[in-house]
Amino acid sequence: MKESRLKHFIDISLGTFISMFIGLLTTPIITRLVSPDEYGRLSLFTLYGSFALTVMCMGLDQALVRYFYKDESEAYKKELFQSCILPPLLSWCAVGAAALLIDAAAVHIFKAPFRESIPFLALFIIYVINLLLNRFILLSFRLQYKTKEYALLGILTKTAYLAAALSGIFIIRGYYFWILAAATVFSYLAANAIAVFRQRKLAFGSVKSSGLFTVRELLKYGYPFIFYNAVTTLFEGIDKISLQLFTTYGEVGVYASATTLVNIFAVIQSSFYALWQPMAIEHFEKSPEDKEFYRKVNQYITVLVFALGIGLIFVKDLFALLLGEKYRAAACILPFLIFRPIMCTISETTVSGIYFYQKSKLHIRIAAAACVANIAGNFLLIPFLGARGAAISTGLSYIVFFAMRTVLSNRLYYVNWHIKKLSALTAATIAYAGYCTFFPFGAGSAAGFAAVMLLLILLYRSTIAEMFLYVKQKFLKRS
Repeated sequence: MKESRLKHFIDISLGTFISMFIGLLTTPIITRLVSPDEYGRLSLFTLYGSFALTVMCMGLDQALVRYFYKDESEAYKKELFQSCILPPLLSWCAVGAAALLIDAAAVHIFKAPFRESIPFLALFIIYVINLLLNRFILLSFRLQYKTKEYALLGILTKTAYLAAALSGIFIIRGYYFWILAAATVFSYLAANAIAVFRQRKLAFGSVKSSGLFTVRELLKYGYPFIFYNAVTTLFEGIDKISLQLFTTYGEVGVYASATTLVNIFAVIQSSFYALWQPMAIEHFEKSPEDKEFYRKVNQYITVLVFALGIGLIFVKDLFALLLGEKYRAAACILPFLIFRPIMCTISETTVSGIYFYQKSKLHIRIAAAACVANIAGNFLLIPFLGARGAAISTGLSYIVFFAMRTVLSNRLYYVNWHIKKLSALTAATIAYAGYCTFFPFGAGSAAGFAAVMLLLILLYRSTIAEMFLYVKQKFLKRS
């Protein structure tokens, strides 16, 4: 079982790494060809698509996960899959048709001001349809442990986007937002076509009722996730929305390019999450009193993500150079955005108690608190600091997110996470990120990097020694 889990973990990690590499390769190419205004519009287009996806899933993606293993027969799984995917698709098609009719009427009445809105809305409707298909189809691959196909489809999506975007930019020249938005839709279309074909036995054909569930039951289970996912999506996107309100599309574009660079952490965060959650729950079921296991993993991952995060802040100007002259301001935005992957990854260990005792409603409270903090921060800082203010607000709100997860989880299942050490390291990293946000690379940033890394080594010296000893033993054993 452990070998099988490790194999799936490696498949997903490798696929995520390759997808991230393609994404990091794509961003500098696109940003050198497209203005920040166009890139900012694309960023908001995908953000609103994510929000529509969150609401229109109706929580049925979570219901698919919850009920998938209730019966092992193929007929049951086909019935469940179709029962989960059809309501969101049909509902969105109805909403889209109504929106197009209203928009067409507005164009007819008001003429020119709304002339571009119909093709934009049509493209957006098609985009969300593909997002819905992609969510449920890829989920079915994961649930059936078809991790290689799952990983390959992620790579195909990134590759198709890069090919379509570059083809459109060099052939058409101009209308870059439309080219990038169409390339985004095309990338999902290509991946979905293959995914649906591979899962055709699950997706097509008539089904008979098994009597093991009803659609109403699925909706009843899933609807709380609508609120949680909606608040979480708002929390993750409020920075870009606020920037749009207070600044320009150009500043949104520069900000979006910085967030893409920070996503280098995704390979660690998503891979760790895929392995850690089932491992933590399995360990709790077998040895609920063994809290040292969770504490050690927490210390290891803390050292790893902080070391990488501090290093990325130090070389931020090098990454910004890749984006091109128009996006150089991304270097000042990147430092505080690093706190998102750092705090999310560490909090996956400290939030375990909420999962152990199935107190899922607490997630809504956590996301809401972080979202309110982010909204308040954005409205206070963006008018004065622009995109840097949005980054500072986002970084600090993820610290609130971590704190809420840790405190509420510890009320259910107390573990000594050595919060004083973590708080000292976090405070030092905040100070370093603040310096690098307002000052260019130089002796000060180099000295700050050395100081924070030294603090990390001093605070976690025993953990670092354990990690080195483990790697040394593994290396010697292989050699």
